[in-house]
Amino acid sequence: MAETSKKTYGSIEEGNNNNNNEFDEKNTYYLSESRFNWNTFSRAAVPIVIALIIMGGFSYGMGHG
Repeated sequence: MAETSKKTYGSIEEGNNNNNNEFDEKNTYYLSESRFNWNTFSRAAVPIVIALIIMGGFSYGMGHG
């Protein structure tokens, strides 16, 4: 009992009704472009700043014995 529905892998469709191997490049884009958002920026920047403070503390402590 063969199933006739097309398989999909992620966002890329497997061919079209004419069974050619072409696909639209836009199907490979998972995220759409968005405008700058301070909330997203701060959520990404805060862990980096914390890591820099910790590494700076270690290097200061090792340098000043």
